[in-house]
Amino acid sequence: DGSEQKVEGCKRVTYGYAIYRAQKIIASGRSSLNDLSHVFDGEAVGAARALEHAAELAGPGDNVYLCIDSTSV
Repeated sequence: DGSEQKVEGCKRVTYGYAIYRAQKIIASGRSSLNDLSHVFDGEAVGAARALEHAAELAGPGDNVYLCIDSTSV
């Protein structure tokens, strides 16, 4: 998920994700982007990083599903 907010007068764009297997979180990640970024960037970069991480963890024949709350990504 991407987020854009003001923190002490500075714009901050972040993203975070969680990876589940059998209804248990097996991995997660989060990071900040530069101050030129917008919430869309956080959504897109977060989705890409989540897929990269899930691909590392997936075994042959595993299905990977991406659930996002943005229709623009």
